Amino acid sequence: MAITNTGQLNELINFNKKVSTKINGVAKTNYVPVASGIYAAVWTQSVKDRITNIGNGTAHAVTFIIREDQDFDVTNDMTISYNGLTYEIKDVNHDVHKKWMTIICEVSKL
Repeated sequence: MAITNTGQLNELINFNKKVSTKINGVAKTNYVPVASGIYAAVWTQSVKDRITNIGNGTAHAVTFIIREDQDFDVTNDMTISYNGLTYEIKDVNHDVHKKWMTIICEVSKL
């Protein structure tokens, strides 16, 4: 399914950046908000695709599509918060027309 208009971006997501700090010599990872309330289309895999992708390690991949024109750069060291879960960004792809950005993620280990 291709995104053809902004009306298909109907889910709100938040971007966070991982920041590691040391407190008394103990490393701790915090998530600092970068952007919130970004509209996105969320694509999940069908059961058939998940079964097929178990062998290559992408069985739990989720794809977020947002508009290309954002006030911040999306990088692999960020996470996405959506529906109470945190997703680690695995890959960021830009379309040839510079209209949409496809972000492939996996649920963070809890």
